[in-house]
Amino acid sequence: MPRVVFVTAHDRYAVQAFEVHALDYLLKPFDDQRLARAVARLDAAGDGLHARLAALLAERAPARPERLVIHDGGRAVFVPLAEVDWIEAAGKYVVVHAGAASHVLRESISTLEAELDPRSFARIHRSTIVRVERIAEVRSLLGGDYEVLLRDGTSLTTSRGHRHRVQALLGRRGT
Repeated sequence: MPRVVFVTAHDRYAVQAFEVHALDYLLKPFDDQRLARAVARLDAAGDGLHARLAALLAERAPARPERLVIHDGGRAVFVPLAEVDWIEAAGKYVVVHAGAASHVLRESISTLEAELDPRSFARIHRSTIVRVERIAEVRSLLGGDYEVLLRDGTSLTTSRGHRHRVQALLGRRGT
């Protein structure tokens, strides 16, 4: 339930306000001290609520993997996500680029994208996901798209449908 403070010039609704669990009822005109007491009451009531909400959100947050398990013949290769530079779609598979190594993972790019932390990885093209911290430079191209240059010199291009993500990285809004 939201925390509510009624502010009105009519005292006849005070009883009804508290029946619906109002935290306070400010009757106009009121002074700065009275307003400060109402704000303090709101703050005090919100502390427990904020902690409960944070705990609930932490419980419901999807678990994010810390590494990818890539099956290669009779072995499994573990690639920490911190080492991944970018990922490209290859049909029903993806190619994970981590430093000088490339690994084929039997998973669609959409499925993998849903598992990755959106604060760390951005889909910039229907077939490309990039690790945000690996981006060294972004260049504007004709038509509103972007060229994304990674620290290792790799050049990737956005697509029209995903350029909003790059614009968000640049602090821009719009299409």
